[in-house]
Amino acid sequence: MGDYDLSGIVDGMIASGFRDPDVPFFCMHQYKRSVDNEGNPDAQAMAAMLVAREQNNNIKPIYGLYIVGLIWNFMVLHGQQYCISRNYDSSNEDIYDIFRLMKGLKTIIQTKLL
Repeated sequence: MGDYDLSGIVDGMIASGFRDPDVPFFCMHQYKRSVDNEGNPDAQAMAAMLVAREQNNNIKPIYGLYIVGLIWNFMVLHGQQYCISRNYDSSNEDIYDIFRLMKGLKTIIQTKLL
């Protein structure tokens, strides 16, 4: 991989460690308005996930999330491969799927990443 300088602020992260993240597992990028938003939330979340991948020595997958308006998208980065979920619309019955995905992430972190 090439050398790149990345900068930014992660709105939320789940990681091991106390006060300072040690091994990151999950990055949540900021909510973007559905109208007149600036930037690419998927690219911004991916940048945070790439930094997190380097922090955990590229051993375990990094999970991520970005939200635009009512639409949630989940991401996974493992090694050089990544995927982005379908859109989940929090204004309809997809809210239950969002809840299940977040609970599933908790289980993954507790059983596979810690």
